[in-house]
Amino acid sequence: MNVEVERKFLCSPDIQTKLSDLGVSVGEMLFSDQYFDSPDWRLTLGNMWLRRRRDCWELKCSDAGSEGGERKGGGGGGGGGDREGDRQCTCYREITELPEIMARVREQLSGREGAGGKAGETQEARVAKGIKESKVYGEMEGETGAEEEGENEGSGVAWVRALGLQPFAEFITQRHSYRLEGPGGVARVDLDSADFGYCVGEIEVMTSNPGNIDVALNTINTIALLLGLSTGKKVPGKMEVYLQRFHPEHYQRLLAKHIL
Repeated sequence: MNVEVERKFLCSPDIQTKLSDLGVSVGEMLFSDQYFDSPDWRLTLGNMWLRRRRDCWELKCSDAGSEGGERKGGGGGGGGGDREGDRQCTCYREITELPEIMARVREQLSGREGAGGKAGETQEARVAKGIKESKVYGEMEGETGAEEEGENEGSGVAWVRALGLQPFAEFITQRHSYRLEGPGGVARVDLDSADFGYCVGEIEVMTSNPGNIDVALNTINTIALLLGLSTGKKVPGKMEVYLQRFHPEHYQRLLAKHIL
């Protein structure tokens, strides 16, 4: 399981020139994101974001050391949480294995840790059940023709429909990515342009060790300084702006829960 540490920023007219001088372009891509939740928003109100991108599923859960995904204090001995730039960053656990995603989603929907299975059932047992179910749903989609040609097994939406989930957001993004070296390793910088008229940049560091979050924060803050980014107000991401524009009631509920 990886932890994604990220800071968003507004793109200045000369940002691509700065990135080309400081790093290496790793190409452009166009992709569609589709987000799912229950009708009562039980996932997102629990700060869990279920996304389907390019036929792959991903679940983002707020980091244990954060509130609303926002980094609130230092950890791992680095004391990084007291830096002004750290308050611009978010930390999320990123889960990409479908069986574990299914187990986590079922727990959240049922409203209690470990629910959705027999009493005393371990996380390993629930994940094993998820493996079996992901194969079953893959077979169901193959038999009914629900899967689009070329999709991976389990990439379709039969399992989310079975759990009563439905899409609440869908948009297309044009992305230009760069790789930059920081003091703690490599960071990726993405310049995103969404089809609903919002452009935003992201500095991202992935780590498999939660104890290295402060190292990741230091890398992000250093790159932000090199790019001349402000340490002022936190910049909203694509999802936040999308919800504010198109689903204001959902947006207000998330604000009230301090998730956005």
